[in-house]
Amino acid sequence: MERAIRNCIKKKPLLAAFLGECMGVFVLCALGNSSVAQNIMNGAYFIDINFAYGFACAFGVYVSAAASGGHINPAVTITEVILGRMSVGTALVYICGQFLGGFLSGIPVYFVYGQYLNLVEQEQGVSAVAGVYCTYPTTYQVKPDPSQPILVVEEPTTGTLFADQLFGTMFLVFIVSSITDGRNSKPHSGFVPLLVGMVVMAIGLCFGSNCGYAINPARDLGPRLFSAMLYGDYVFTAAEYFFWIPIVAPIIGSFLGGFLYLVLISAHLPDLQEEESLDDLPEKKRVSINSVGDDF
Repeated sequence: MERAIRNCIKKKPLLAAFLGECMGVFVLCALGNSSVAQNIMNGAYFIDINFAYGFACAFGVYVSAAASGGHINPAVTITEVILGRMSVGTALVYICGQFLGGFLSGIPVYFVYGQYLNLVEQEQGVSAVAGVYCTYPTTYQVKPDPSQPILVVEEPTTGTLFADQLFGTMFLVFIVSSITDGRNSKPHSGFVPLLVGMVVMAIGLCFGSNCGYAINPARDLGPRLFSAMLYGDYVFTAAEYFFWIPIVAPIIGSFLGGFLYLVLISAHLPDLQEEESLDDLPEKKRVSINSVGDDF
């Protein structure tokens, strides 16, 4: 059966890439958002979601790495197009797969946790459960002392939320670029998805409080569209139409991260062919070349 399926879809790389990105984002969002639902059910800590999303990202990259390279993020794919590394047509295939995977991820979350979430919604309203599927901004509450009443209640500004998503995605792409660059640290390929997941975990630990560190348009908009079938237009109108920020800001942040890595790091590293040629030289010649460099 496996051979028959493989022969049927053989030599269709775009289909493989589409399915790889779709299932990679599906794994990312289904596992990650289930951890949010479980967090509400058990009253656990936010750090649980950080770890869950870190591992979910790693597993999503493992799933899609061979088929598509493991982008699982439209912001990353668009950056590849802007930097001239991918054609527009191929990018559209990737992005369609990513958003479809994000949308489909709502299915297991709903069937596993929907009954409980419905009870919470009846008692506390839509705002208490909509954040299971996609991100919404927090409310700042400042207390002079834990035993005192709340002193100040304030909503994060649009600028704060935009900066949160922009810089979070910038760090994601900048650091992941250093991990995947064969001329840089060169981790074993089998460890790369785990390292990418650790980067996502770190960003969640550092940039997760303002609005849930979506840093990925497919991770946010895909499940948001699914949740619109449950909660209506609230998912788009809440928090002064916040929904556009996790779409636009990550794209800009991803480009900044990729461009900064290219200009500040990658452009200063030797080409792989140059490195290989140096490694092939006898030791004496290698030393003479190094000595020439030391003279400058």
